[in-house]
Amino acid sequence: MKVSLSRSHFLKALQHSNNIIERRTTVPILANILIDATGEDQVLFTSTDLEISIVETVPAAIEAKGKITVSGKMLHDIVRKLPGYIEIFLTLNEEGSRLSVESGKSHFELSVLSPDDYPAVTIAELPNTFSVPAKTLISLFDRTAFAMSTEETRYYLNGIYMHATEDGKLRAVATDGHRMARMQAPLPEGADGIPGVIISRKTIAQIQDMASDTDQDIKISLSETQISARFENAYLISRLVDGQFPEYERVVPKNADKSFSFNPSYMATVVDRVATMASEKTHGVKLAIDSGKISFSADGSGFGTADEEMPIEYGEAPVSIGFNSKYLLDVTDKMDGKDAEMSFSDEASPVMIQSVEEKEAMYVLMPMRI
Repeated sequence: MKVSLSRSHFLKALQHSNNIIERRTTVPILANILIDATGEDQVLFTSTDLEISIVETVPAAIEAKGKITVSGKMLHDIVRKLPGYIEIFLTLNEEGSRLSVESGKSHFELSVLSPDDYPAVTIAELPNTFSVPAKTLISLFDRTAFAMSTEETRYYLNGIYMHATEDGKLRAVATDGHRMARMQAPLPEGADGIPGVIISRKTIAQIQDMASDTDQDIKISLSETQISARFENAYLISRLVDGQFPEYERVVPKNADKSFSFNPSYMATVVDRVATMASEKTHGVKLAIDSGKISFSADGSGFGTADEEMPIEYGEAPVSIGFNSKYLLDVTDKMDGKDAEMSFSDEASPVMIQSVEEKEAMYVLMPMRI
């Protein structure tokens, strides 16, 4: 096998592969990527951790055909450190035991493993297929991913729940039991019959990364157990999280009769300052909401206290609500507009936050006792 590729295309494919390869694995070949140069004018790079698989094509000049597997991390590190806008040559020796990587005056020799032992990755179209603009998919995931749980015992919350709504929306939802994030977009053609699925944290991160490299539509296919995403030069397929997502609509406030508008950026600045004195364990900040103002306060349990006021328009009965400051800052960080609205009924009920300019996004925070 002997091929030449441009560094820019090659590096991008290796970055995608490197994101899913497991560094520590009991199956050595899973730390490798499969390089397939048996076609014409392009090389296929395949990587898998047996949960997620990626097949990506890179334009190439193929002098001698062949295929081999090699350490994904090592190859990525080599190509990453080579100068930009340069041609890279990959050559497998006659014995099939070493892959040479050459560029300019740089030369590397890498150990290889047989391609026959590499897990088969099948490119297949799943039953439910639709196309969605890359920008839309990124927005759906970006606005919700932060609320995913990290608790392994609650594996069904370790991802984003995506489904079609009855009113014609493609909706993404994430929750860790303390907060919930929901984002929706117009339902793409062909998506009305999709099953509700839970997409894992790792798969979400990989789709976001690959979607950020394109401005074209992404073809999504779903079954009850798998999701695939087809990009211009790449294909990703992943297992779905096998679990039952909770009935998230039950935590959305139904009788939130009190509300006020605020500037998310302004509030974030105040919360961040006051939270300097918050407990390191709870990160709690209290919001005393009263006529014309919010008084933010935190007690550092021995270190001291902090308080600051922010003007608002509010004419209802005074209410004091406690929040984990990190959760509140996560929400304000996702709001691009100048105006947002916080709605609630009392100090013990869930609080809803929405951007005035982006009603498709909604956030719910559970208050905490401070």
